[in-house]
Amino acid sequence: MKNIFTKKLYLRTLIMGIFFIFFSCNKDMISSSTNTPTSSSCIKTIEPINISCTNSHLNTSFSGFRTNYNLDSTIILSEGNYEKGKQQGFWKFNHPDGKPFKEGNFTHNKINGFWKLYYKSGNLREEGNYDNCIRSGYWKFFFDDNLETVKSEGNYMKGIKSGHWKFYSEDGTISEEKDC
Repeated sequence: MKNIFTKKLYLRTLIMGIFFIFFSCNKDMISSSTNTPTSSSCIKTIEPINISCTNSHLNTSFSGFRTNYNLDSTIILSEGNYEKGKQQGFWKFNHPDGKPFKEGNFTHNKINGFWKLYYKSGNLREEGNYDNCIRSGYWKFFFDDNLETVKSEGNYMKGIKSGHWKFYSEDGTISEEKDC
């Protein structure tokens, strides 16, 4: 009887530990219902568009500008500079139909500096800074309306909303303000 109780306690503790580690270490798993800061929620959000620190890395020492095309070589999918096989400097990425997807800077294969991300329609979705792959500083999010109408704006500190945030209606009026 004692052995079964000990196994159950061990198993419960193990599951709780895994759950805690998973959610405390994976900052992108907690999300709002829309995956973008459109409401007054001050919780972390999933990156609306895949931004990864494990981008292209050539297994060579290639340095220079490179353009990557789709399979039939008719649409540019990405273009930018490599330095010793790592992405360095400004890069542009396109959706498979050729419309803009994301553009920004890399430092030694890591996302760093100012980035713009786009809806599948090609309209601007969001813009802001990354510091070593983590959202940092001032960010603006836009409606998919081809007019660059601001949806929300505010600051991030170490990937978490911080300070004063403004949320807008599609007509451009402020719908809510909140300190995070």
